[in-house]
Amino acid sequence: MRGFGLAGLALVVWFVVSELIAEGARARVWQLTEGRRDYLSGWEKRWAAQEVMLDLQLLRAGSAGTADLLLDMEWCALQWIGEEDVEPDTRITLGKLARELGAAAAIRATANYECWLWLSRSERVAGSPILAGRFLDLAREMAPESLMLVE
Repeated sequence: MRGFGLAGLALVVWFVVSELIAEGARARVWQLTEGRRDYLSGWEKRWAAQEVMLDLQLLRAGSAGTADLLLDMEWCALQWIGEEDVEPDTRITLGKLARELGAAAAIRATANYECWLWLSRSERVAGSPILAGRFLDLAREMAPESLMLVE
């Protein structure tokens, strides 16, 4: 009996720690993304993009995080794609991460139209208009009738 209690406690501690790590990565990515316009030199922006990429890879690899957290991180990744000071390889990797985070968010909250809408946007940016159209159709089906979703 005592072994089950310890195993249960270890499982709860693992879950709480993984959620704390995810929230810390979210705060860091959000802060670096919001401050990207304030960087004075190109090397600062390149450094910030690398750090964002590493934190997003950490979030993608782990199973922690809610659909809302993953949507926020998908938005952050999409913001970095248009930054000309960032190396093309980093921007491509951030685009792939946006798609993967969007897909993970849609899997975690399949009935949330916002997840499908943002996944559609990520697919469009990645150059997959057919998938983007299908995901947009799913989002339109789930969205409230008073809301009109456009590409």
